[in-house]
Amino acid sequence: LLILQALQYMHSKRIVHMDIKPENLLWDPIEEHVLVTDFDMSVEMSDQPLPCHGTEGTKPKYLSFAP
Repeated sequence: LLILQALQYMHSKRIVHMDIKPENLLWDPIEEHVLVTDFDMSVEMSDQPLPCHGTEGTKPKYLSFAP
């Protein structure tokens, strides 16, 4: 739930991360919230379509599909 809240907050600021994966999520046990890191691929939302980056460099354990 906290990860979804972090994404919702970013989207409310018109930011799309584009690279959400476990390595880019940090847990702060003192404040009890999720920190999102690595905004190198992030884009600001606009009326234009988002760029498609494909799956180059994506590790198979992060891909999902419905049979």
